[in-house]
Amino acid sequence: MQFDGSRLKALRHKHGYTLADLSLRSGVSLSHISQLEKGGRKSPSIDYVYRLAEALSVSIYDLLQQHDSPFPELRDNISIASESAEKAWDRFSQTLRPDTLEFILSPEGPTYIAFAMRLREVRKSPKMLLRAVHEFLESENL
Repeated sequence: MQFDGSRLKALRHKHGYTLADLSLRSGVSLSHISQLEKGGRKSPSIDYVYRLAEALSVSIYDLLQQHDSPFPELRDNISIASESAEKAWDRFSQTLRPDTLEFILSPEGPTYIAFAMRLREVRKSPKMLLRAVHEFLESENL
């Protein structure tokens, strides 16, 4: 995925924002936004992409050339019970960094998420924490 300055400009115009308005709302300098829109800068930091997306009330994916969700196969495999569940998934997935979302959806993700949940359950007992870590390391052959 690559940043798309033309989308940034189109979204800024859609909201009726000037460069100065977007700069104030996002905390990204006016000149930096201008260079992004003109294609002079093609790889802004993820922090800038998040700030701009938040200021425009859009997903970071709306500012990237790959407009669809980066994990369409997941959405195809999820049975969504209602419109609100789909909106919740969209909201949740948009708050994560792309590399974090990719990890969560990877084959290893559920194992580590389950391990983290187990650690949370036993967090008040050092003995149980050690046991949980030991069991996890053994189960993963680490």
